[in-house]
Amino acid sequence: MPFAHHTVTVDAPADLVWSLLLEKIERPGRFLASARDVHVTRRPGERAVERSMRIGPADAPRDVREVISYDEPTRTVIFKLLGDATHVGFVTNTVFEDGDVVRLNFTMSWTPRAGGDDTTPDHAAMIRRAVEATRDVCEAAHRDRRAAT
Repeated sequence: MPFAHHTVTVDAPADLVWSLLLEKIERPGRFLASARDVHVTRRPGERAVERSMRIGPADAPRDVREVISYDEPTRTVIFKLLGDATHVGFVTNTVFEDGDVVRLNFTMSWTPRAGGDDTTPDHAAMIRRAVEATRDVCEAAHRDRRAAT
């Protein structure tokens, strides 16, 4: 069962990190370079969307459908797989404040479907790259805002 998590410290205010996580829901391309053909297909609730997109290399793309919800009090976004051929599960993105320290955690909890190949890709590396890329976007946005003032 793929369970992976990774936490990074982010040199940006928690409010900015949270706003960018919310942006990532409908515009993931800024955070995941291989994301394309992104469509919000439904809005099942006030704080939820159903999204489809294509990710991965052009010669081996993967179609992904998710229902995504967010909770402001916990500053958590949940990306739940819909109809995936190999797994059922979810990924959470959570912003933590610990005094003046802002941390960003991504946690993946996927269960393979019967007969699914659970050996590739390296899920821990995938989560680490995703949270580090999001941190980089947040820190760049923070630097840009500081430079503009």
